[in-house]
Amino acid sequence: MKEYRVELKKLGHKVIEIMDENLGLAKGHIKNAFDGRVDSAAFFGTKMRHYPPCPYPKKVNTLRVHMDVGVLSCSFQDEEVKGL
Repeated sequence: MKEYRVELKKLGHKVIEIMDENLGLAKGHIKNAFDGRVDSAAFFGTKMRHYPPCPYPKKVNTLRVHMDVGVLSCSFQDEEVKGL
């Protein structure tokens, strides 16, 4: 998990750099907006969630509120659990 978290953080930084480039922003613009300074470290958190299959899917009308706070959210797509 430690290795996975390190690699996920690298991926996030790369995606944000690409977002800067694609939006025509200076390199580090988005990171700076969240860090306050280009050389500081923005908060990085990793959450692991497991949603077991619902035993009564026909009775479910809605799901509870769910939010991802931050600049970027990366989700691992599980082929056995559909819906993302």
